[in-house]
Amino acid sequence: MHDRSRFAGPDLLPLVVSLLAILAGCGGGGGEALPPAVEGPVRGGTLVVGWTHDADLLNPVVQQTMLASHINTLIYPNPTTEVFEDCRLTTRPFLAQSWDYAEDGLSLTMTLRDDVNWEDGTPVTADDVVLTHELMADPEVASPRYDQTERIATVEKLDSRTVRFTFTEVFDRDTQLYYASQDLLPAHLFRDVDRQNLRRHELNEKPVGAGPYRLERWERNQEIVLAANPDVTITSRPWIDRVVFRVIPEYTTRLTELIRGRIDMMDQVQVEDVERLRRENPEIRILPRGWRFMEYVAWNTRDPLFADARVRRALTMCIDRDLLIEVLLTGGGERYGRPCVSTVSPELCGAYNEAIEPLPHDITAARDLLAEAGWTDSDDDGVLDREGRPFSFTMKTGAGNPRRDQACVLIQSQLKEAGIDVALEQMEGAVLIEQLVKREFQAALGGWSASLYVAPRPFWHSGDEYIYNFTSYANPEVDRLIAAGEGETDPERANAIWHEVQALIYEDQPYTFLYWVNNLMGIHRRFEGVEANLLTSVYGLERWWENPSWERDDS
Repeated sequence: MHDRSRFAGPDLLPLVVSLLAILAGCGGGGGEALPPAVEGPVRGGTLVVGWTHDADLLNPVVQQTMLASHINTLIYPNPTTEVFEDCRLTTRPFLAQSWDYAEDGLSLTMTLRDDVNWEDGTPVTADDVVLTHELMADPEVASPRYDQTERIATVEKLDSRTVRFTFTEVFDRDTQLYYASQDLLPAHLFRDVDRQNLRRHELNEKPVGAGPYRLERWERNQEIVLAANPDVTITSRPWIDRVVFRVIPEYTTRLTELIRGRIDMMDQVQVEDVERLRRENPEIRILPRGWRFMEYVAWNTRDPLFADARVRRALTMCIDRDLLIEVLLTGGGERYGRPCVSTVSPELCGAYNEAIEPLPHDITAARDLLAEAGWTDSDDDGVLDREGRPFSFTMKTGAGNPRRDQACVLIQSQLKEAGIDVALEQMEGAVLIEQLVKREFQAALGGWSASLYVAPRPFWHSGDEYIYNFTSYANPEVDRLIAAGEGETDPERANAIWHEVQALIYEDQPYTFLYWVNNLMGIHRRFEGVEANLLTSVYGLERWWENPSWERDDS
């Protein structure tokens, strides 16, 4: 659900999609007139991005929405920055100019730069690192990133530029560094906050940062406007002066705004609309971003309907996932979807378990499994029942995503064929997340932007503190293996453990894993320096620039 990539200077080598490959495979038509060449980059301009929903909180400790994550990355400093290459994340210096691991594997010491200031002129120091981690680890705060603090025993300020992380056990060094690298809050402004009410703090809507952009204006459910930070030192000053995130919940409206030039960029372009974009506005480039986005149906195992793994397996066998990919993710001779069996991205080559065979689409076998669990059509009304209760439930999903809307309708129809009655309910994305976290649902169709390192604990470890374990999944062997995998420092042995974790979870089917999506981003060709990749749709934004030779249509 959350990206954690940083925005570094020109020394960063991001994962780049070749422009030639983009134009050949997904480009916006041929033969269009291009503007005169401009020796760039040049400063100025505005990027307008269409987004599905508003941010929740501009506070990296407690934020939960994707838009908030993107914006917080632009506003707040982080010790490190990341690129994805050779099937893994590579971490590079950002606020931290260097770091060292102890020989015993139990501590990590960071040395921070001394030339980075908060917007109010206060230096960014080790105090900010210490306090941010204190807030994340405090149960009263209830941070969604609490799990990343569990194996950190202490965070100690050695001096104003040096901080030491001591861990409870030895585990993978890259993961240790990841846990130590969080977007930082200014300690001098948050030290004395009421932690139980951190989500209500006024600075969550008026952030004080130290990144390449500052918040200029926020009109709730309308738009968020960022302005380039002229005093930024953690990276170069952005070329684009302003970035506007317009909240446009309805997908068709966003698409129309992109075609007409009223927005410059949108993520999650639906496959069925690629040809329309090529035809109606060839000035829009379509950039594929790789296999990071997956969709699923979550079954609330606290609900008696879904407590039995046989029932969950049967539900998966009722759903024709190949048909969903064919209908929803195939267009112009290209398939932008592939089968999904876990929350581990196939981009993580060694860790992804390719040996898992997806359950077949087999309604007859599914009904046999349901009969084993006591579900039969005893009154011949076309709906399965058990002890007088019909197999009937509500499946929720977020509004504004037509692919998920269509998927819900198809799944509803396929389950009806098996004798299962499904009602559909749409709601605003932030409301859905809140209900999922509170376990106030029966079934839900949702999606994740998968981590680019193996991190199953937040989703699959038992315990109410793991708020993203929406399904309340609990398997003691999975808990044991997660701890073992996190503590394994040899990559090959760790991958073997992760393969076993994925296989056990797939056997239990707390999700019906639907498909991976090669997400498509549309952006006007006048924006140059754009790097489409797995990390985020606005990766390296301070290096993008607007070619002034293009005429902007503001009609």
